[in-house]
Amino acid sequence: MPIKEIEYKIQITGMQMKTLEKWLSGKAKFIKNKHQIDYYLEDPQKPFTFINKKGFKDAIDYFRIRIDNSGDSTCLKHFHKDNLGNYTHCDEYEVKVENGIELLTLYKTLGYKELIVIDKERKVYEYPGFEIGVDTVKGLGNFVEVELKKEVTDVKDGHRLIEKLLLEIGIKEYNKQNRGYVSMMLNPDYDFATHEEI
Repeated sequence: MPIKEIEYKIQITGMQMKTLEKWLSGKAKFIKNKHQIDYYLEDPQKPFTFINKKGFKDAIDYFRIRIDNSGDSTCLKHFHKDNLGNYTHCDEYEVKVENGIELLTLYKTLGYKELIVIDKERKVYEYPGFEIGVDTVKGLGNFVEVELKKEVTDVKDGHRLIEKLLLEIGIKEYNKQNRGYVSMMLNPDYDFATHEEI
């Protein structure tokens, strides 16, 4: 069964980072530091990517092999859109693997090609009902990901819970990234952010 992933990804300023770090130190539980290298792959004969109506490289599905100092994994993400064409959440099919490098070699032998490689350092925190990741992504900058870790019947309810937490942290306005690191890396000249105020 897939996991429904509901999260906000925000590119944060230096001042917001200070606000966040202060809140995390007093309210959240630090879990671990991670170094993750994500290899996104596709079959050239049946590619996931396409050029969408807005003119940038896009995909509904992404296949990833993650090399992680706390354990390797492989994952397929399938994104869902609202009636305006904006991605709202994704189904995540993730499996732990013993050796991500060997799996990567296997898929390349089968003809899969690297779409993009994401190299990031992540600090992981837990707060009741949420996981908070503070990321430094090579070539992109600093971000915070707030992921809902409890079940909701409506995705919009999940978004409201995340916004409520951001308000509690003290982040009242922010640049929300409406696509993931892969889209940002594939389209360096396209701005996926929207300015939000709570």
